[in-house]
Amino acid sequence: MKNLAIAMFILICLISFMLGIDKMMGLGVGDAIRNATNPFYVMHIAEMMVFYVLIAHTARASNSWLLQ
Repeated sequence: MKNLAIAMFILICLISFMLGIDKMMGLGVGDAIRNATNPFYVMHIAEMMVFYVLIAHTARASNSWLLQ
């Protein structure tokens, strides 16, 4: 129970930190919440490419492990 409370406290702190940074950058509350709930809205093209390469590499590695 204590671990769950600590995890929830850290989650709340990190989300409020993200919302605070977005507000300091001049975004509205709706935009800040959208950025916090879906990080794909704020990713650039290069970040998306790296994300998909890592996902493909992980999938290929797990499939080769299953075939052995």
